[in-house]
Amino acid sequence: MKQERLRTLGALILTVMVSSFAAIPAAAQAKHVPGKLAGVVHDAAGTPQMGASVELISEAVGVAAIRGFLTNTQGMFRGDKLPPGFYTVRVTLAGFLPTLEKHVRVTSNVTTVVRIELESMFASLDQLRRMPSSSAAEADDWKWVLRSASRRCVRSWNGWMVIR
Repeated sequence: MKQERLRTLGALILTVMVSSFAAIPAAAQAKHVPGKLAGVVHDAAGTPQMGASVELISEAVGVAAIRGFLTNTQGMFRGDKLPPGFYTVRVTLAGFLPTLEKHVRVTSNVTTVVRIELESMFASLDQLRRMPSSSAAEADDWKWVLRSASRRCVRSWNGWMVIR
């Protein structure tokens, strides 16, 4: 009987040890391996922009982590050791409109690359500018409407309206 109990106890210990060693690789796989984010910031003409402020904001619920970077002379930035997930990239630089890139996915063991184009603050003003009309006759149409009216209201010297 003692041998039987010892065999059962030995088998139980062996089973526990084997299962614990099998659980170690599974736990290692469950651990999040960080990812990387790299990118380049340029203007509409394709010129790299040095000194742009790049903020990386996690979109995960309950995580308020913001990481900041500056672009180098080639307009590039790089972030290492980022937890996997979705991020919003906000880029600001003097003379340009702020730019947002939402839902940028950072994956484990992968470098995600983004390309961000900044738009000049004056780009919206260029769209509002219109070339003046070449036809001078169209600009004077409203004057001829007033001149051709047979009855016009005119303010007199005493403040009363006079219809002619």
